[in-house]
Amino acid sequence: MTRNLLRLLTCTFILAATAVFAQEAVDRKEEIAELKAKLDKKETEKDDRHLIEKQIARSYLALEDFDNAIIHLQNSINLQEKPAVQEYMALGRLLIQTEKLDDATGLLEAGQKLYPDSMDIAFLLTFPLRYQEKWQEAVKQYESIEALAETQTPTGLNHEIYFQYGAAVERTGDIDKAAQLFQKALERIPDGSEQSEFRATVLNYLGYMWVENNKNIDVAGELIKKAAKLDPESGAIADSLGWYYFKKERYIEAMNELVRAEAMMEDRDHTVMDHIAQTFYKIGNKKEAVTYMEKAIELEPGNQEYKKRLKEYSQK
Repeated sequence: MTRNLLRLLTCTFILAATAVFAQEAVDRKEEIAELKAKLDKKETEKDDRHLIEKQIARSYLALEDFDNAIIHLQNSINLQEKPAVQEYMALGRLLIQTEKLDDATGLLEAGQKLYPDSMDIAFLLTFPLRYQEKWQEAVKQYESIEALAETQTPTGLNHEIYFQYGAAVERTGDIDKAAQLFQKALERIPDGSEQSEFRATVLNYLGYMWVENNKNIDVAGELIKKAAKLDPESGAIADSLGWYYFKKERYIEAMNELVRAEAMMEDRDHTVMDHIAQTFYKIGNKKEAVTYMEKAIELEPGNQEYKKRLKEYSQK
C-alpha cells in the first residue's frame, strides 16, 4: 500500500468518524429538546418528571456538558421524596469531578441524613473534605465509616481506607493515632508483588512522619529502608531516607539520597529543595544552601520558615 493511499484512507476514516460524532451530537440535542418539551406539559406526572430529568442529564453527559448534566440530576433528586443511594453517588462523583466541592459536600451530607447506614455515601463524602483540607471533618467521616464497618463487614475496613484515614488524622496533628492507623493498613495489605508499591507508600508515610516529628527515629529509618527496597525508583522515599540520615547527622549519606530524590522526581518539590539546602548548610556549603533555599521559596513563596532560613544562610 502506497503512502498516498494510506493517507487517503486515514483521512477518509477521520472524516467518517467526525461525521458520525457530529450526527450523534445533533441527535442528542434533538432528544434533549423533545424531553424538555415533555417537562413543559402540565399534564406530565411528577414521577415521570424526575425520570425525564434523569434522561436529560444522561444526554448532557453523552455530550460532555457536565454543568447541564449536574443541573438536571439535581432536579431529578429534588423531585423525589427519597432518591436512591445510587443517585446521590452519581451526582456526588460528578460534582467532585468538576471540582464543585462545596456542592458535593452539601449533597452527600443530605444523602447521609437519608441513608445513615450507607458506607458508600460516607466514604465518598471524605473526598471533597480531604480536597478542601477540612481534616477534622474528614476524620469524623472516617470514624463513622469505621463504626459502620464493624457492623456491616466481617473484616472491617480495608488497607486503602485505613491509609487515607491515617493520613487525615496525621494532618490534624495526632501522630500517635495516625501511627496506629498506618499499622492497621500494613496489617491488612494482601500479600503479593502487585501490592509492593502500596506497602512502600505506607511504610514511607509512617517512617517520614516519625522522622519529621523526631519520634522513634531508628525504627522510622528501618521502615523507610524497607520502603526503598520495595520501591527503589521513588523520589519521595529517597527524600525520606535522606531526611532520616540528616536527622542522624550523617550528612554525606543524606546528600546522596536527597540528590537522587531530586533527580527522580518529574516535578520540582519544595520540600526536597529545602532538605537539600539544609544539608548543604550543615556540610559548610553556604552558596549551594542559598541556591536551593531560593528554589524552595520559588516553589512555596508564602513559606515563612523558608524565608527565615534563607536570611540565615545568606549572612556572611
